[in-house]
Amino acid sequence: MKPISTDCNSWRAGFTLLELLVVCAIMGGLLVFAVPAVGPLLMASKINKSASLVNDELNYAHQLALAQNMDVEVRFYQLPSKSGGSDLRYRALRLFAATNDSLSKRALSAVKYFPDSIIMTTAKDSSGNLLSTLLDVGNGSRIGLVSGIENLPSAQATPYVSFMFRSTGGTTLSPVDPPLGNWYVTICADHGLVIAGAGIPANYCTVQIEPVTGRARSYRP
Repeated sequence: MKPISTDCNSWRAGFTLLELLVVCAIMGGLLVFAVPAVGPLLMASKINKSASLVNDELNYAHQLALAQNMDVEVRFYQLPSKSGGSDLRYRALRLFAATNDSLSKRALSAVKYFPDSIIMTTAKDSSGNLLSTLLDVGNGSRIGLVSGIENLPSAQATPYVSFMFRSTGGTTLSPVDPPLGNWYVTICADHGLVIAGAGIPANYCTVQIEPVTGRARSYRP
């Protein structure tokens, strides 16, 4: 029988205290650089998710209008944040089968909410141009938008802005020459950083719709 080796150099019981301290110091250093980057990455992910939601819902509404030969209404809702308060921002959307009676319109989907702290902004850039023309319901030069009030389960008397996809595939939005004729919404953080001198969010995504064809697409800076 081969004897068991008693050579202390042939095995080790584990890490020494010095080695553990070195590893902890390295991990602490990595965290110092990694933690500040996590917040912006998570925010960018939420913005992308919300922009994809808007883009997908608009394309779905367009397809429904064509396939079912009916007008489909898209509503953008003003809601407070989940923390409450009176900070009303555009944070959700929903599709309806349009009828002549606005009170009897049939919902085609559940209300689709953005992640908390993400909005469709109504701010302007440094030149005074709105960052979300699809929400510019008060502008007489922009024809096709309608405002209203709806009682949602999450918030009573909820204001909204809407437009419709026609059964022909187009929309109720007026095809005006650019830049006034561009129809879009800009999704960003509700209290995000703004690029100095430009007036636009440092991190955002824009979803644009072509008023004649009804085609929707998204853009990232």
